Amino acid sequence: MKSIIPYTKTISFGSKIAEITSMSLEYELEKSQEDVHGNFIISGEYRSHEVSVNREPFLHKLPFSIEITDKIDLDSIRFEITDFSYDVVNDETVEIDIEFSIEADEIKEEVIEELIEEKTEVEEERNLFTKVEDPISNVMDLVETKPETILETPEESILEERDEIVEEQEENRNENMKESEETIINHINPADDSYATYHIHIVKEGESIETICTMYQSNLNLLTDYNDFNELNTGDKIIIPKEDE
Repeated sequence: MKSIIPYTKTISFGSKIAEITSMSLEYELEKSQEDVHGNFIISGEYRSHEVSVNREPFLHKLPFSIEITDKIDLDSIRFEITDFSYDVVNDETVEIDIEFSIEADEIKEEVIEELIEEKTEVEEERNLFTKVEDPISNVMDLVETKPETILETPEESILEERDEIVEEQEENRNENMKESEETIINHINPADDSYATYHIHIVKEGESIETICTMYQSNLNLLTDYNDFNELNTGDKIIIPKEDE
């Protein structure tokens, strides 16, 4: 089964955009029994003035989440970006349009049948070991009152009950399959509208971690989470996260 899913987000740069000179798209993905979730990573460079030759780097993370059903094989899930485009809406805003696909294999019918059989066997064992207070007396009562019922063996009763369970499971499965032609996706959870914004600072001669923290009103502990400061050289790029407003 395969589903194509559109995804649109608006990014605010917080500064004027004269031209997007480059933009790339990557993603990070995690899978669980309930959903497939992760982040689209948008990065590139832009010019803030038409006559400027300087290019400013940018990086944004856009979260997404897709709920999945329990009828697919989790190990078979395949994720692919099929289309990507963007549009500069105004001086500070860019709209991102992404189309991606989720593809996976359904759990085989044989596996479902095995699960039904296991449940039936458990029910059979429970019925066979049902407590009878006076089994000899019960048998004699049957002989005296309804001798024809002795012909019905416990095995026959178990088989009838098993057939009823299997039939009920089959009806439920057919109803669930009619509800949706695609069993991979139940629905798409609206992803959180928030996203992380990052500045990428290029170290200039004479700058230190302290002066950079002051420049961006940040702190050393926060920058250490995103960078390796074992050695700071002119020309190094430092990622400076900006808290969402």
